[in-house]
Amino acid sequence: MIGFDQGGGLRWSVPNYYAMIATADGGVIATSDGVSATIFDKNGSAVGQMAANAVPNWQGQLYVAGAGGLDLAYSWVSFGASFAAAAGGNPSGNGTSVLNIRLSEGLPVWSLFGGQPKCALGADKILLGGSPLQQYSDLKQKLLTFLGSLTPTSACEQFFNANPSLMLYYPLLKVAVKNQVPYDGLLSNLSMYDAGEWTQKDQEDVDAWPHFRTSPICRQFWSDWGDWGGTVAVAQVQPPSTDVYIATQKKALTYLTQSTILHESLHNLTGLGDVDLYYLLTGKKLPAGPTVVINTVLEQHGCVGAQ
Repeated sequence: MIGFDQGGGLRWSVPNYYAMIATADGGVIATSDGVSATIFDKNGSAVGQMAANAVPNWQGQLYVAGAGGLDLAYSWVSFGASFAAAAGGNPSGNGTSVLNIRLSEGLPVWSLFGGQPKCALGADKILLGGSPLQQYSDLKQKLLTFLGSLTPTSACEQFFNANPSLMLYYPLLKVAVKNQVPYDGLLSNLSMYDAGEWTQKDQEDVDAWPHFRTSPICRQFWSDWGDWGGTVAVAQVQPPSTDVYIATQKKALTYLTQSTILHESLHNLTGLGDVDLYYLLTGKKLPAGPTVVINTVLEQHGCVGAQ
């Protein structure tokens, strides 16, 4: 098993292994015997193990097929942005190369799937309306009221001020939340590029970057089989850094909370993607899977009030 750099130069090699999954951090999951799998980092060093028969579905969630049916492992892998993120070209392993553009809120965004025919590239940027807007507005006002009640001795302020890299954002939290403008994630079909939902790291990915101009923002909210894909909201991180796109499926709205709004406001405010935002908040590597863990960090440190 050989790892190459972007110029085709040899980075590392490991004998007697074959690759199964390319991961978002530049590493790979591989096996030597088809029974156990080893997780390698971007330098080719072994950093963990998993069962080789634990297969990731198109959302990255691991499952095992057995006599009793499918057993979800309730753990995830983060597919790399690649035309060959999985052996066989895609999670189905049928030999067709399907590009994973990137991870959105920890979930892969595949180039072939919009989930719905109406989720085709256009120029529509539709403001959130109806009951979803009312729900968002109520949550936003409760969050603003709570943030306004925080004192210098509050757990949230102490959490932010304990980190020199984080403390400069604390005085701007209310402003970021107040200035956030909600849009309907299902009805908006402008490109991910035009929506400003990309970072410098996305721009550096030579395979995936061109697809940001051809992939509609709504694609991130649909699964490949046509229902909700698991992403609740995505934020604009490019200037003016005020927009947020909300999934308006009924199930998705049950996960829209005050912590979701603050999470996305921090993307607006910092210009960081999920991996870097989680590191800023915790100093740790973001776990594979949905990035609700960022919400949890904000909740645990008293930054969002009663949900």
